[in-house]
Amino acid sequence: MKAIMLFGDSDTYGSFDPEGLGWAGRLRSFIETHYEEEIAVYNLGIPGNTTIDILKRFEREFTARKAEKNIVIFAIGVNDARYVNGKPVSKIQEVKKTIQKIITLSRKHAQNIIFIGLTKIDEAKTRPTIWSAEEEFINKQIVLFNKEIKKICDKNKTPFIPVMDIIGKKDLYDDGVHPTNKGHEKLFQHIKKNLIALKIL
Repeated sequence: MKAIMLFGDSDTYGSFDPEGLGWAGRLRSFIETHYEEEIAVYNLGIPGNTTIDILKRFEREFTARKAEKNIVIFAIGVNDARYVNGKPVSKIQEVKKTIQKIITLSRKHAQNIIFIGLTKIDEAKTRPTIWSAEEEFINKQIVLFNKEIKKICDKNKTPFIPVMDIIGKKDLYDDGVHPTNKGHEKLFQHIKKNLIALKIL
């Protein structure tokens, strides 16, 4: 049996997409309808999670679901790039260290590790966000975090799937952060194509 574990935040969880349950839900549906091999797909996305949150829960979550062959996919970093009261939630140097720790820890357990890049947001709706006057998402910071996470992946020869330009403002929910069902469909198609190219699927 093969297990694919998807670690991430609200985008991985599929927030605001009850039809398809996000790109992760679409990936599970695709696998279950196109592959005879027994493959368990676990959506381990938790809204609001940062890289440090993923690091803290990774081993516990993984151990509870491990199989004969284990594939771990991470889609994290956007919440780290957030600002609260004018200050970044996470400093880039801290995030880089955390990503390195996640890769090192994952290699002890999984046969394949893949990272998915960050998506841009609509700053007209995120400075501040519609749910909090204290929170902001800024593309400049998101682009920086995406770039640095890719560098660490490249250094560790870990596949990185870029999604920065896959969806635009029209593919975002009213909050300017989360993808719509159409946005998730675009992400799914892009991620699926890359996973097939990497011979993960």
